[in-house]
Amino acid sequence: KYQDKVSSSKAAAIIVHTSMEETIDKNLLLVENPYLAFAKILTYFEVSERKMEGVLPGANVHPEADIA
Repeated sequence: KYQDKVSSSKAAAIIVHTSMEETIDKNLLLVENPYLAFAKILTYFEVSERKMEGVLPGANVHPEADIA
């Protein structure tokens, strides 16, 4: 599907289906399901949201606010 873009790619490695091994002269990550592999790899780069506890210095609450 993206074979035309692969030849001009400057990527260090490219995730492709195992059937593409012989047709591309690049560094390849050969997998059965490239979309799934990409999704799994992305989880290693996930930046999780840091949850803070307590009250930050300088925080204030409106006198009429209802805090549940």
